[in-house]
Amino acid sequence: MSCNVMFRTTLFLMLICLVCQMPAQAQADKGELQLTLRVNSSNNEVRSVLEIWQNYLASRPDSLYDNPYWTPEEKDADKEFDLTRTWVFFAPDIFQYFTPTVLSVEAESPDLYSIRTLFHGLNAADGVLLPMALHRVYARRNENGEWRLSSALPHLTADWQRRSIGRISFVYPPTHTFDKELARRANDYCNKVRRKFDLQDPGHIYFYICDSKDELARILGLDYYIRPVHGLVYERNGILLSGLGSEFYPHELVHVLFREFSDTHRFLHEGVATWLGGSLRESLDELVLQFAASLEDGGSFSFKRMLNNVAEESTTYYTVGGMLCREAYRRGGNVLLKRLLRAPAEEEEMLQRIEAVFDVPQSEFEALVVSLLPESVVTSIE
Repeated sequence: MSCNVMFRTTLFLMLICLVCQMPAQAQADKGELQLTLRVNSSNNEVRSVLEIWQNYLASRPDSLYDNPYWTPEEKDADKEFDLTRTWVFFAPDIFQYFTPTVLSVEAESPDLYSIRTLFHGLNAADGVLLPMALHRVYARRNENGEWRLSSALPHLTADWQRRSIGRISFVYPPTHTFDKELARRANDYCNKVRRKFDLQDPGHIYFYICDSKDELARILGLDYYIRPVHGLVYERNGILLSGLGSEFYPHELVHVLFREFSDTHRFLHEGVATWLGGSLRESLDELVLQFAASLEDGGSFSFKRMLNNVAEESTTYYTVGGMLCREAYRRGGNVLLKRLLRAPAEEEEMLQRIEAVFDVPQSEFEALVVSLLPESVVTSIE
């Protein structure tokens, strides 16, 4: 999953927003910090650290720009520097639904503090706490005595092991047993895919191996997250994170390799990764058979419904996207596939691109998908 298309989680969080009780307007507009008794705000350094964190939250953290409150060394052109941006700050009005409560501000060294903040809402119906994330960020004092924020990733993985195979640097915890053969397979896979599809050089890849999706979230600075993911890529940073404990994660590697198409619609972005890399250790062929079986069992398929209900139909979304990417390549090789993948991110323009690539009107998209299933399948479409 690309950091630009954490859409299943975002859609889920938007549903949570619908049941959240809104805080006071002034607090909602600024993301005003609430403090627990553990936070000693009378301490001058703690107060300075809290100030930089408060300023950051009031500076549109949902937007990617040269934010003055972040460590300059971590900012580079259009690369992500706050790696929790798409997880927590997924909308400009986030603080209308989730209140930031600082649980602790602790000195890691004289010039480095960790800040832990609970982002939570309240159920409007019964007042029950709805935690979204337990967030960790660091504040570092520079040579001028000024505090700036810093991502958790380099701090929490400072003692992890590192091993390079070809274009990939693997980063993994001391408890992980490195599998050199899988690492070579991953590097060979990258070279093979890049050659076959004539892709731009993705540069060096930093592959973080985590034993679980919770550990993946933790090293990014999320000690708790309401809906963590098994894999994630920051394409422009060249960072891949796996929560499957393996050196080989083809779905996410495809996202890195096809990063020149990262601005396409999420449906096609995930589709090409599912075609070439499967999803959660299942190949596209396996996913297609499952999709076909669901139709044989009386299920139905609607292209529009799939696009409008990604949270509920994510497997179908990935599978159908993969089927269309594979078919585009079968019909017209790299030229037609890349024409499809250059579809704009806007949904209607993406649908028009599918019409043009397959010469099929939108009213017949279901029939197109069904025609790509095994011939023996009896289908039901809407």
